[in-house]
Amino acid sequence: MLDAGYDANENYRMVRSTGRRPVICTRKNHAVRGFGPRAEMLLWQMRNPEEFEKTYHQRSIVESVFSSFKHRFTAIVRVKSLLIQRLQLLLRCICYNLLS
Repeated sequence: MLDAGYDANENYRMVRSTGRRPVICTRKNHAVRGFGPRAEMLLWQMRNPEEFEKTYHQRSIVESVFSSFKHRFTAIVRVKSLLIQRLQLLLRCICYNLLS
């Protein structure tokens, strides 16, 4: 679920290559051209607008959670090791859930 800034064919192909359905808010001047992941998503959006909007709305829910998480804790992870970064984020999630 991405906003219109990510409306590029490369992004559609990348999401589709992982076996998922792209859900990207299109630009206002969008048109269905050719075949491929972008055209497939646009057709889905036109044929099932309620389902598309419901799916795209999940993005705002996720962004709200991230925003409150960043507000309560800093958005910066200060360690270099990827393993310790993951551990620090996991501990922040646990603390967030305990404090909520």
